[in-house]
Amino acid sequence: MTDNLEDKNVDYSTIHPPENVPEEKTLPNNTEKSESTHPKETIEVHHHPKVEKKKVKEYLMEGLFIFIAVSLGFIADNIREHFSNKEIEKRNMELIADNLRGDIENIKKNIRYNEEKVKILDTLISYKGIKNVDSLYSQRFSYLVTKSIYNPTFFSNTAAIDQMKFSGSLRLVKNKEILSGIYKYEGMNEHIATIREGINDDDDRLVENASTFLDMQNLAKSRGIHFLETNQIISNKQLLNNQQNIFKFFNQAIMRKSILEIIWLPQMRKQQKNAEELVKLLEQEYDINQK
Repeated sequence: MTDNLEDKNVDYSTIHPPENVPEEKTLPNNTEKSESTHPKETIEVHHHPKVEKKKVKEYLMEGLFIFIAVSLGFIADNIREHFSNKEIEKRNMELIADNLRGDIENIKKNIRYNEEKVKILDTLISYKGIKNVDSLYSQRFSYLVTKSIYNPTFFSNTAAIDQMKFSGSLRLVKNKEILSGIYKYEGMNEHIATIREGINDDDDRLVENASTFLDMQNLAKSRGIHFLETNQIISNKQLLNNQQNIFKFFNQAIMRKSILEIIWLPQMRKQQKNAEELVKLLEQEYDINQK
């Protein structure tokens, strides 16, 4: 008991630890040692968000929306193309109508001239039975001959129709009556062109026969063409020796008059009607202002 009390009175502050005694070191455990010797490696793990599975109904709705969007785009393109084609079609039809109006005026002029030409041929043919052959060399007869061989040609202006055919825009025309009218007009133009070639050939033969017994210089003078040399009058004997050619000449004049009355003029009047009807159709269908 006494010893213990004495121990309690000891001043521990005066007690110094023994020198050269190494401090006790605590060794970390294996885990701490490993961490102290090697830097800690961190591995980042990306966690994908949890995707909620879509229901079949949602897939159907998405598909429906995509289908509607594509369909609307397709419809919009078709509408745009439709209006563009309509504009092109109307512009082309306006050009065709203008061409047809020009053709109608030229047809009317051609008809008027050839109606007058039939009268001239009538007068020319009346010289056939005349006994005084000097009349065939008269200024009047020469004038009738030159007027009878002059043939004003008619060529249809098909520039607009040809352009539509070559560009393929004629397929845009849906009105069957208009298409039929265009093809009908074109077909008649080809027929008229064939008749015109035959009439031109007749002109050449008529002039060739006339030159065998008529002084062509005199014929030219009857149309106001002047020459330095004066033409010599052909004697009655020379004319009588050409009776065969004169007879052929008058027969050709008779055939020419018949062709004009029976073939050319009826076809031209028919083509005028075709053009007028087609213009009327175009004006109604495409709201083209009349000029």
